[in-house]
Amino acid sequence: MQIDLTSGRDTHVVFDPKMVKGPQGVRFEVEQFDPPSVDIAWEERITRDVPVQVGVVNSPAAGFVVKGSPMSDPPKVSVTGPMGEVAVLQKVRAESFDVTGLSEGQYPRQLALEKLPASLRVTPKNVIVTTEITREIAERPFTKLPVVVVGLPKAKTLPAEVDVRLTCPPEILRGLRAEQVVPRVEITSKEAAGSESHPVLVAVDRCDAHVVPASVVVRW
Repeated sequence: MQIDLTSGRDTHVVFDPKMVKGPQGVRFEVEQFDPPSVDIAWEERITRDVPVQVGVVNSPAAGFVVKGSPMSDPPKVSVTGPMGEVAVLQKVRAESFDVTGLSEGQYPRQLALEKLPASLRVTPKNVIVTTEITREIAERPFTKLPVVVVGLPKAKTLPAEVDVRLTCPPEILRGLRAEQVVPRVEITSKEAAGSESHPVLVAVDRCDAHVVPASVVVRW
């Protein structure tokens, strides 16, 4: 049964037997409609840009992690449909990005968008999603480590100890002992006595070091 709504103004339609079409060659009679009529609600059709949401599934190769959130290109898609449906739409989901076994690098893929109700039209229907995989890192604090003065063995530092936070691959931190983390300052002065402020240096292979305080006063 088809209802003709080409006028764009009808708000109430009463069913009529002439609306019912049956298979060719079959004779039938309409006895009753239940319900006998239907109300028509009209809404303005609008177009709105809606953000794309992308998730990841599974895990990359051992020792690697997903960096940040996957990036969609375009980040938003155009949705057209009834105002009541389009206005409340918060996001359009794309297929999940499968990161199984991926190692370090950036990986672009074309992913389809989820199916929305038939009353909504989405443009485009696919997006390019890029996911970045990076090496897994961990942090570990080392507190109250004595500062070593290189170049003037008898010199003293103020303060005498600093705190160090290392950011490294987990396998490095697991085997690292506190005595292997040595904060140092390097003095090249030839004066018999003096006082200078110097940055504190910490060198651990494949690690980034954050030192507090970042510099100390050296006296000799």
